[in-house]
Amino acid sequence: MAVTLYFDAFSGIAGDMVVGALLSLGASWAAVEDGVRSLEVAGLSIAQRPVNKGGVEAVKFDVEWPSGTLQHRHLPEILERLARAGLPQGVAQRARAAFEALAFAEARIHGISMEAVHLHEVGAEDSIADIVAASVAFEDLAPDQCMVGPIPTGSGWTLSAHGRIPIPAPATLELLRGFRTRAGGVSRELTTPTGAALLSAFHAQSVSEMPEGVVSGIGYGAGTMDLAHPNILRAVFLEMESDPTGGNQHVHA
Repeated sequence: MAVTLYFDAFSGIAGDMVVGALLSLGASWAAVEDGVRSLEVAGLSIAQRPVNKGGVEAVKFDVEWPSGTLQHRHLPEILERLARAGLPQGVAQRARAAFEALAFAEARIHGISMEAVHLHEVGAEDSIADIVAASVAFEDLAPDQCMVGPIPTGSGWTLSAHGRIPIPAPATLELLRGFRTRAGGVSRELTTPTGAALLSAFHAQSVSEMPEGVVSGIGYGAGTMDLAHPNILRAVFLEMESDPTGGNQHVHA
């Protein structure tokens, strides 16, 4: 019987939401702390806390980083930092895959090589911590497979290092190739590049709805925004006898 990790992303998906949902589902906080600590970034700290979002208790994952010290890095520098951290092989592979997916998306958008991509928001220490923490939590839970339902992206406009850009951000939309998406009815950014990249690193299959299976665990990860609906990511453990039909494996190409 296969254990499937299903993400019910009815309010989108972001890095902190993924980590919170996996912690709520039972991932080891000690392992997450050790993974982030291995990055050896001075002044970087993480915390988890219970919050209530629209009547639902969820885990909020926070990364604290001294203001005024934001860094933006190229892919080789980030991969070198991951290599120096001495992370377990599976964790290192997940984190590397997430950053390579991000760099590939940016390179495709800007028409440059992956090595030349200057990662802005996702090259900062807080986003690196999100990706490493999520990779640690995923490997700790060790599901046999991962699936995600239709992903709301949000709509409208947001500010980035390149100025005012539409939602979904170009990098987010690029990363969501092969996934079922929808606007979501909210003029805010619901899905971030980091959240989309983690789905790629987890080899998530895109499905139209939660597949049939026995529910054996439920976790809720909180987003930062307060919205009219519970701004949470729901992670569900399903025990399934076989793979469902109709799922499309997302392959990064």
